[in-house]
Amino acid sequence: MKQSASILLVDDNQESLIAMTHLLSALDVQIDTAENGVKAIELAQKNRYCVIVLDVKLPKLDGYQTALKIREIYSEYVTPVIFISGQNKSESDIARGYLSGAVDYLIKPVSNSVLLTKIKLFIDIYNQKFNAISELKNELNEAKVNLKDNLEKLETAVGLDALTSLPNRKQFLSELAKIISFCRNQERVFSILLISVDNFKELNEKLGYCSANQVLKSISLILRGQLRHEDIIARLGDDEFGIILADIESHEDSASVSEQICKTLTDGVYISDKIIFTTCSIGIAGYPNAGVTGTQLLDSADAALYRAKNKGKNNIQYYTDSLSKQFNRRALIERVLKSDILIKELNLVYQTIYDINTRSVYSYEALVRWNSFQFGQVTPNEFLPIAQSIGEMEKIDLWIIENACHQFAKWYYWGMTDNMFSFNLSHQYSFDSSFMKAAKDIIISSGLPPTKIQIDVKESDLMKNNAQIALFDELREVGLRIDIDDFGAGFTSLSKLHEMPVNGIKLDKGLVHSVSENKNKRLVVKAILSLSESLGIKSIAEGVETAEDFEFLKDHGCALAQGFYLSHPQSARSIESAYLGGNGNDE
Repeated sequence: MKQSASILLVDDNQESLIAMTHLLSALDVQIDTAENGVKAIELAQKNRYCVIVLDVKLPKLDGYQTALKIREIYSEYVTPVIFISGQNKSESDIARGYLSGAVDYLIKPVSNSVLLTKIKLFIDIYNQKFNAISELKNELNEAKVNLKDNLEKLETAVGLDALTSLPNRKQFLSELAKIISFCRNQERVFSILLISVDNFKELNEKLGYCSANQVLKSISLILRGQLRHEDIIARLGDDEFGIILADIESHEDSASVSEQICKTLTDGVYISDKIIFTTCSIGIAGYPNAGVTGTQLLDSADAALYRAKNKGKNNIQYYTDSLSKQFNRRALIERVLKSDILIKELNLVYQTIYDINTRSVYSYEALVRWNSFQFGQVTPNEFLPIAQSIGEMEKIDLWIIENACHQFAKWYYWGMTDNMFSFNLSHQYSFDSSFMKAAKDIIISSGLPPTKIQIDVKESDLMKNNAQIALFDELREVGLRIDIDDFGAGFTSLSKLHEMPVNGIKLDKGLVHSVSENKNKRLVVKAILSLSESLGIKSIAEGVETAEDFEFLKDHGCALAQGFYLSHPQSARSIESAYLGGNGNDE
């Protein structure tokens, strides 16, 4: 890419500056002017010029002094200076000029053709140098890319993962085959662990590709540190690691290793002086009970991992015969999600959000449940990720919004006018303008005042781009409140909180859980609460499960709280019974 050259004209005579500027304006250059040496030096500190035309006689600093100062600024490269003088100079003056960096002397009145020719010459020289440097940079960058590619190919060839330098999948399978052969001959047992970083896709979106890779590298080091020398660890996929626990006495040994891995990861990893809290799911398969070949063992561990993920974050699952049936279950669930049956089987429950100081009801959050005729009660943790992965979330989201708003409007006109009402927008569709318009139309047509509605959106959705932020601004303009859901899961946006179009933040459950016992979590939560209070943004703690965590949050200024310690989700009927004087308990 061609870079436009810049020249600097310095003369205390305004008419001379105007004349030279007009003469040179036909050239493809940026022209700066200065009336004295001080101004010329200021410009030279900010810009790099391909040539400077400098009057010898200047106020404050003369041309020689100005040229010397500029020469000090441009210590790494030489910028040619053309001196212009109103009278013939002595040999000593000319020598002084050349020592100051001059390449030529012109006597006023300067011939336009001479000045234009000399300026063109120096511009051509500059452009040639710039092009040569650009070519060298391109060659250097290309060489770096080739070197990186060759290193990755070399590491792959020798069985190493390019990012973490751990063995790759190919090498892992080779080692697994060797251990199977050894244990078969020696009648020994071993276990394999498949480890998946929880919510890594969202973490990648929050942190960015490079920082997320740093998290993976840190996790690989943590995992390696939990193992013995004879154990084998490999990176098997984007966010998946495999471990072979060799030469163990019994399969119970793998449980203690897995528990220690989960515990260590919850302490967080440091990336660029920030704490990133992570959890993992682990599937365990033991030889020979879960399989006698590498393929069988990996399939068994994969089934166990799938089950661990469905149970929620930070879970460990052993392979059992019944787990293999879950793969067939997923296929059947996908079929129902794509059909019209699903909508008929969905229902809503409502979890109360309380004022943390008075414990009075502040709002109700609508949560979707699926009571399937075929499968029974299917948890949101199981069917919502499947729905997202197959593109069926939009109809679920719109159903939630329509039915929640209908219920909320009913309660509002019953007299529950002091309460707020909230629901989540799916991460998959919250940046789709047509979906957002449909959602807004449903809300407005429900008859519920928009000022009584809170919409929870993912933190990463509010950081995508200006168009995305404009969509949420449009919702706020009609009175809707926007709250950030799962805030602080990546601890990446604290510095940008003041830029976000939000009314509140919901602290991520991972931060809130055991916050009273974890020093790192306490530091992060206190920082978030302090900043949100100073910005006038309401703070809501999700997943409060113990009195100790509740009291810590209360003592440090959290405004609202939600979780099993306070109440479980309830049916609409239960809430109505409580409002009308019943007990309203509905686990």
